[in-house]
Amino acid sequence: MVRVRLDTDQRREQLLRVGIELLGTQPVETLSVGTIARAAGVSKGLLYHYFHDREEFLVAVVWAATEELVAATEPDVSLPPLRQLEHAIDGLITYAEEHAIGYAALVEGRIGIPGVAEVTKAQRERRVASFVDHIARMSPADLETVRGSAVLRTAIDGQLTFLHQCVLRWLEHRDMDRATLHRLLVNAFLMAMLAANSVDPRLRFDALGASPSFQAAVAESERA
Repeated sequence: MVRVRLDTDQRREQLLRVGIELLGTQPVETLSVGTIARAAGVSKGLLYHYFHDREEFLVAVVWAATEELVAATEPDVSLPPLRQLEHAIDGLITYAEEHAIGYAALVEGRIGIPGVAEVTKAQRERRVASFVDHIARMSPADLETVRGSAVLRTAIDGQLTFLHQCVLRWLEHRDMDRATLHRLLVNAFLMAMLAANSVDPRLRFDALGASPSFQAAVAESERA
């Protein structure tokens, strides 16, 4: 096999990419340095040149994988707000399908490596903040008021747990089609918004109920 000479950043990126791919197909406890090196087509020594040890490499892989998960759920800002929510949830389902084992390890916190817990906690906070920021733009209320609502942040944090568990169950059982899962998750998010609004009326999500675009999106979701 001919090895391509890469610069430092390219080689590190290649090794992380291999790690992400392996994390998506097999349990992290089976990822030995030898397995990783063989998959990357490099020697163990070269792997240790870029990462001090296996744990440092896996922490970097988990960070890179969770960055991809965050990117996968970034809404398409060219779409109307409700469509952006649908797009974000569709992106999460797609990511989970393509990286099933790694996704389960990430969202369930099953990777027992020092440093990984801190990474997954920080990235979860980023996902919560991203969804809160997106949802805040759907409200006619002051943007900073919505962003600063502890009620909304708590509701979205809990909703993400619900979302991840639904996706994990679906990956295991496949007892509904993908479109039905997507509709369930979108509608659950909308209900979480209204529940938060019932506790913190400043959010003004109840005003969305009278919005033609909101009604049209819900109607279309129900027809899907």
